[in-house]
This record gives sequence, C-alpha cells and structure tokens, in this order.
Amino acid sequence: MSDRDPLEARLARLEQRLRQFEYNQRMMDVHITSLENSIIFRALRRVGRPLLNAKVWLIQRLMRPPFRSMYLRLFPPDPRPYTSWMEHEAVGELPKLTALPLFTILLPIYKAQREWLEEAVASVRGQSYSSWELRICQSRSPEPWLADFLAAAVASDPRISTTCTIGEFSTSRALNQAATEGTGSYLLALDPNDRLSPDALHWLATATPADLIYSDEDRLDDEGHRVAPIFKPDWSPDLLLSCMYIGHAMVVSRDVWEQAGRFQSEREGVHDYDLVLRITDRPVAVRHVPRVLYHRRRNVTDSHTDIDGRRALEEALHRRGARATIESGPQPATYQVRWRPLGTPRASLIVCSRSPRLLTKCLKAVAERTSYHNREVIVVQHLGNEDAALEAVIKGYAARCLPYSGPFHFSRMNNMAAQIATGEVFVFINDDIEPLESSWLERLLGQVERPDVGIAGARLLYQSGVMQHAGVAIGISDGCGHIGRGITAAPSWPWLALTRDVAAVTGACLAIRAALFRDFGGFADEFPVNYNDTDLCLRIRAAGYRVVYDAGVVLRHYECQSRRGAVSFEERERWYNRWQEVIEAGDPFYSPHLTHDREDLSLELMSDTHDLTGGQGSLLKGSFESWRPRDRE
Repeated sequence: MSDRDPLEARLARLEQRLRQFEYNQRMMDVHITSLENSIIFRALRRVGRPLLNAKVWLIQRLMRPPFRSMYLRLFPPDPRPYTSWMEHEAVGELPKLTALPLFTILLPIYKAQREWLEEAVASVRGQSYSSWELRICQSRSPEPWLADFLAAAVASDPRISTTCTIGEFSTSRALNQAATEGTGSYLLALDPNDRLSPDALHWLATATPADLIYSDEDRLDDEGHRVAPIFKPDWSPDLLLSCMYIGHAMVVSRDVWEQAGRFQSEREGVHDYDLVLRITDRPVAVRHVPRVLYHRRRNVTDSHTDIDGRRALEEALHRRGARATIESGPQPATYQVRWRPLGTPRASLIVCSRSPRLLTKCLKAVAERTSYHNREVIVVQHLGNEDAALEAVIKGYAARCLPYSGPFHFSRMNNMAAQIATGEVFVFINDDIEPLESSWLERLLGQVERPDVGIAGARLLYQSGVMQHAGVAIGISDGCGHIGRGITAAPSWPWLALTRDVAAVTGACLAIRAALFRDFGGFADEFPVNYNDTDLCLRIRAAGYRVVYDAGVVLRHYECQSRRGAVSFEERERWYNRWQEVIEAGDPFYSPHLTHDREDLSLELMSDTHDLTGGQGSLLKGSFESWRPRDRE
C-alpha cells in the first residue's frame, strides 16, 4: 500500500483481506472437520486412543514399587525440559514495587547439616530485596561449629540475630519465639536445609498487602541442583482441604498470625498446615505468586505427619460446622473430604441419548452403583433409527422419556429436560458414562449444597484408567481443555487426583442446584455442541460462586461414543468473543508455566514474546481471591 492512498481505501483493502482470511479459516475448518469425521480417521482414533492410554498406564505402573528403581535405571528421566525452562526463568526486569514491607525470616535450627545451613543463610543474605531481618532460633546445646558459624553471621550483618529456645526444642515454639523477637509485618519460615531464590522477597513483596502469600517451589537433589518443580494454582479452598498445597513457600502477615493463635506445638510436624487452616477459617486475602521462589530438599512424608495432618483437618472442619467426613487421599498427607447433603434432596439425573447400547450400559451402571435412592432419571430421546429399542431401554429402567427431534443440540436438549425435572439438584450425565463407586451421587449433592459452591464435577477415566477429565482449564488447547487428559499423573502438577477449585468442569457429569440453574437460564443456546458446559461454569463463577472438581466422584467415560467430537468455527468464534477477557487473563487454577497447546501438563518454555507483567501466561497472574462463604437459597 502506498502512503498516498486515501485512508478509506486502505481500510477497505484491510477489511477485504480480513474477510478472505476468515473465509479461508472457515474452509480449513470444514476440511479438518470432514477429515476428523471420516470413517478412516475415526477408526484410527478408536484404535489409537486405547493403545496410547495403555502405554501411559503401563509406564505409570512401572514407576511404582517394586519396579520403579529398575525402570529409572533403564529409562532415567530427562532433566533437560526443566533445565531449559530455568534458562528462561529470569528473563525480563523485576517489577517495580509500590511498598517495601519488612520480612521477618524465621530459621529454627536443630541438628542442622552445616553445608545446607550455610546455603540457607547465604540465600537470605543474597536477596536482591533488602528490607528483611533474619531471626535464628537454635537449641540450647548447639554443636561447637554452629556457635562459631552463628556468631560470624551475626557479626557480618546487623539484620541477623539469634536466640535460644526455652525448654525442649520444638519447631513450633522456636518459630513463635523468633517471630516474637522480630519486627517485620510479614513472616516467612525457612527450613535450614532449604534455599530461597535470589529474588524471592522482591516477588513476594509484589503480592502485598495480603494475609497469606505463597509461591511455586522445586526440589534440590543430592548435589544441590534444582529439580522436580511443583507448580500451584491460585487460591483454592478445596485443594487446601485435600493437602497442604501451599507448601513451604509461605508468607503470613503478622496480624493474621497473631489472630490465628500462632503456631501450635500440639501440631508439631504439620504446624504450617494447621496454621493455614486456622487462618482460612474466616475470609482472608490470599495471593499466589506463580514463580519458583523456594528450593526444598527432598523429604519423605511419614505416617506421623499424615495422622497429625488429618487431625488438624478434622478440627478445622469441626470449627467450621461442616457436614463432612475425611477419607484417605491417593498419597500420604493427602485427604478426600466427603461432603454430606442436608437431608435427602431429590436429584434429577438428565441424560441425552440416541443409542440403546450406550444408554443400557449407562442406566444399568447407575442402577447398580448408586447408593443414593431419592432420584429420578430423565432421558432426552434423540429420535433416530432405533427409537423403539431406545424406548424399551427407557421403560425398562423406569426413566422418564422426553422426545427430541432435529440435529444434536446439547444445550437445548438438557434445558428442555430441566423444565420438567422435579429434583432440587440437577445432575447432567452423558450416556457413555458409568459410575465406578456407589457414593458418587451423594458426594455430588453434598458439594453443590454448600452455599458458596455453584457447580461440582467428577473425575472421569478412560477404560484403561487413564485420566479423561480432572477439571477444565481456560486458554489451553482449543480455547479450553481437560488438563491431564491421557495421563495418570503429572509430577509438576500433582493435583489431578485431588479435589480442588477449577475454572470449569465438563458437562459429561455436572451437578448444580436446580434453582441456580434456572436463575442463570441454563445452558446457552448459542453453544449447541461445544463450550456450553464451560460457558455455564464461567457465568456461575462470575456471579461469585465456586466450581469444584471432586476427585472422589469417579466414573468411566468412553467419550464421543454417541456423537462426533469436532468443534465448529462458529462456536469457537462465539466462545472467544464472549470470554476473550477471561481467556487473555489466564486461568487462575492453571499454571502459566505449563503448556497451553496441549493437555498433558508438560512444561512450556517461555519465548521472548511472553508477557512478564500481565495477560495469558503472565508471571504476575496471581490475583487476590477472598473466600467469603455466602448464604444463598
């Protein structure tokens, strides 16, 4: 284009190019959809998916005792992805600070290893942020080298001081004593075996003011090299009830620490978990800094810690008057909170189907593996070539039948069923779903009866046991995706099998209070096949409710057995237009350091185009989230 061209002509040509690009994209979408729906492609996918799932399943089983050590010798893990990620970690300048709070770093010492302690103290002294004080609390009978080391540390920096514990050494008492002698407005406990990153305090200062601040962390191997990162979501009340996911990279405001009753010596070993549970008994401001700021030595959780953590959690639920019991989680020091409904509310199970084969398997499994009896089943019969057989299945399982003709329209079909449903809770399930344990429905009812929870979803597995759904993340894959699909575990994101807050859950198994569903107009008619479940979840969250993925509700999902799985251009455009700001802001319950192109939770290497101060993939994504339970009818 020439600079002499009139502005109107240049705009017209740009508009023409834009229309051409849109047309080309639509045509490409049509061609890709045709390929995906072809007999050959669908046959390959049907054969390939089980093979890939079986491969993942076998590898995960070999990673367990007694085969783990042999497998790691034959196939050692490749450290290069995290090593490459760390090379880009420090890209960009540190953000400017609007406040300079004083951090009191608490360092309790009992039988410390000299080399590790030296590294811990050096990591504090090497901070790029200068407003800190280090309060070291030691036992009264230190080793000779320790006394000399601490004396030299105090002499080298006026911000360092030491004190001795009163009575028998206790980590909780040592932390409280060191905190009492400090003057900082924020407290950070540092284990003498661990290290802080050089810019840790600077990044933590960007999150103030807040009541509780935490960051990501990683591990140190025997040579002191950084390995095994642990990335965390933003504030998730339900994940905290599943484990101490906050980790060691935790900063607490002094006022909140005092109000919560300080560290409790009765909870030695889980004193940090107990403190966070007491802090979050009431509405507080919590902020997550998605940076790896804490480097921790490898440790093994023993049975003592697991039992004490469970007791701390039991006390927290009792203080909150929760109708819940605690079950063991998939790993030590993890828990599954099982919420009980108040009374026996009626549940309406809504299923859309045109396949007698799938519907038979689904309703048979529901009948045999559902211990909760106050329920009705409504089948939206998608009229087709097998109407008589489908009607026989519906009648055989005493379900209500609602005929529907026309192209498949998930939103419209389910909304029609909701109009005639009599239950107080709606549970939408696909006809290719099978419950795997009998308490699944009662658990979902208990979740959605909590006044601050709007929607609850389930853990869905493929036949091989590989994950199909463990929550939906916004801004990955095709606008949203199932994190962890096709795997059984992710070392950098160890939350897949734990109940937690999520941005959305799949409509393949989605529970919601009937009144809330009707208040929000049900599923949006603009999304006939895709995005309808995620759109409803985002609308619910925008109104102040939480969406919870309950890992204790386990079902098998065959996926796309009853319909084709393509995403249309029109639906994708509507989705982006409606939720563009949410997509660009990034999912608060997904890490910006994990891939946005796939669903396998692999690391995403940062490029020069990554925004370090905002937007999707932002390293300052963590936002204030106050948990404020609200009474709603």
